Amino acid sequence: MFADRRLESWWRPETVYHALRNYRSLEEAAQLILTAVEARVDIDRAIELLPPRLRTVADHCFRQEFSQDEIARKLRVSQRHVSTLCDSATAKIQEILCCGVL
Repeated sequence: MFADRRLESWWRPETVYHALRNYRSLEEAAQLILTAVEARVDIDRAIELLPPRLRTVADHCFRQEFSQDEIARKLRVSQRHVSTLCDSATAKIQEILCCGVL
């Protein structure tokens, strides 16, 4: 369930291309990619620790990459409220990651 669907939205060919093109060695590029994947796993775990409403917004915003307007329509709230919820979710995720909750 986890790996393919969630990482698929993050993992883009241009990201890999950039990593391979701009690093001196394949090892450096591989380390960059591994670090990015590990960070994404940590972020996904942090999202799971959010309260249900923020988890839903974070899932739509960061995993499924919906626009704030799309999220607002789905949740039947204003785009401004979605912006506030996204900011709250981001702050909570940073707090979780910085405090070593994971």
